Amino acid sequence: DPRWTPKILDILKAANVKAAFFLVGVNAEHYPGLVRRIVDEGHEIGNHTYYHPNLALCWPEHVRLELNATQLLLESITGRATTLFRPPYAADTSPSQLSELTPLQIAQDLNYLVVLENIDPQDWAKPGADIILQRVKQQRRDGSIILLHDAGGDRSQTVEALPRILDWLHTRGDTVVSLSTLLGTTRDAVMPPLQQSGQSLMRLVSSTGFRLYHGIEEFLWAFMIVATA
Repeated sequence: DPRWTPKILDILKAANVKAAFFLVGVNAEHYPGLVRRIVDEGHEIGNHTYYHPNLALCWPEHVRLELNATQLLLESITGRATTLFRPPYAADTSPSQLSELTPLQIAQDLNYLVVLENIDPQDWAKPGADIILQRVKQQRRDGSIILLHDAGGDRSQTVEALPRILDWLHTRGDTVVSLSTLLGTTRDAVMPPLQQSGQSLMRLVSSTGFRLYHGIEEFLWAFMIVATA
C-alpha cells in the first residue's frame, strides 16, 4: 500500500528489524517500486496469491495459477524467486476440510514452505493500537511469528502499534530475527536469486496471461449464474 507500507518500512529500518512481507500479486503489480524497496532494504518476500481469493473455494488449477502468476511477477520485479507462501484468510491455521487442505498440498507440491503465524492480534479489524499491543503481549512465545497487515485498508493503528511492539520486545530482551533466521536457513535460500535475468519479459507476459484467464473465468462464472438463474 503506497500510504502505509512506506511507514512500516521506515519503522522497521529505524529499529534495524527485518520482516517478511507476503505480497498479493495485483498490489505488487501496481506498486513495483515498493516491492523493490522491501527487498533492497533486506526484508524477505513471500507469495500471498494474485487476487487474494479464498483458495478453499477455488479449483485446483486456479490455485496453481494464483501461485504461479504471483511467483512470475515477483521474479520479474525483484530478480528473485520465493519459496514462502501464506494462504489468504488465515486458511493455514486450522484446516479441517479437504477443500482447505487441498490448496496447502498444491503449494507443497510446488515446493513452497507454508508459513504459519503464532501471534495474530487481528490488527485488520482495527481494534486500536493499545489492544493490538496487548494481544501481542498475551500471545508472545519464544520462536513466534507475529502477523500484522500493511495493506487492505486503514492501517494507521498498525503503524502506531508496531514501534510499541518492537520497544516492548526489546525491553524484554527478545531478539527479533528474520524469517529465514528463525527457520535456520539463509535469505538466499528462501528467496533464490534468478540464474537468468533475460526472462523478465516472459514472466511479465505470463502474469498478464493469468489476468486475462482470470477475467474470462469470472465472466464465464457470472454467465453461468445468469443462465441458470
